[in-house]
Amino acid sequence: MTERTPAELREQRARLIASTGLTETVLRERAEAFQLYPEHHDIWATVEGIDYLLSDTPDEAPSPWPRPTVCVHDGAFSMATIHPDGRLTYGEGYEPDEAAQQFWAALQRWAPQTFRASQAEETLRMLAPMFEGLQRLLATSSRDWGEYRVDAWLWAVLLGWDCEEDVHGETCVHGTMAEMQQAHGWDDAAVAKARRYRSAVRAVEAFNGEAGR
Repeated sequence: MTERTPAELREQRARLIASTGLTETVLRERAEAFQLYPEHHDIWATVEGIDYLLSDTPDEAPSPWPRPTVCVHDGAFSMATIHPDGRLTYGEGYEPDEAAQQFWAALQRWAPQTFRASQAEETLRMLAPMFEGLQRLLATSSRDWGEYRVDAWLWAVLLGWDCEEDVHGETCVHGTMAEMQQAHGWDDAAVAKARRYRSAVRAVEAFNGEAGR
C-alpha cells in the first residue's frame, strides 16, 4: 500500500480540481445540486476523501474544508441530509414512515465520514444484513411503495423496479421502472442514478455472500 504525506495529498487534491477546468466553489455547488458529470463526480468524491484524511492528521494543521455533507434526493426533491456533525434532517414536507425512518437512521450511522480504509471490509459485512433487514421491511409492508415519489425512490434503491432474475417467468416484472419514471417525473439521469445505487446495494450483498458471512 502506498502512503502519502499530508503535503502530497494536498498537491494531489489541487491537481484533481485543476483537471476539471472548474473552480472548487463551482465543483462544490454542482456536487451539492447533483449536477456534476460522472467524471467530475468521481474526482469530487476523491477530493472529499482526501479532505477527510487530512482532517484526521494529528500533527498537521486541521483541514480548512469541512467534512462532506451527505444529501440524498431522487433527482429533484431533497429527502434527507446527514450533516458533518452527525445530525439528520429531512427535506421540507417529507415525513417518512417507520420503515423509512429506520432506513435513514441506518444510513446516518454509516455515513461516509465514519468510514476508515482499514474498516472497509468489516463495514461491508455490517451493511449487507442491514440492507437485508430494510429490504424485508419494505417487502413485507402493506404500503404501496410505488404510490409516492419518495417511497418509490427507496424501493428503487433497496429492491429495484427492474427485473433482476436470471431466468424469467410469469412472475417477473418488466417495465416497472419506466412506469415509475413516468408516474413520478424522474428524468433519465435520476433513473440512471437509482440504478447505480441499486447496483451498489447488490454489490454489498454479493460481497457478503462471497465472504461467507
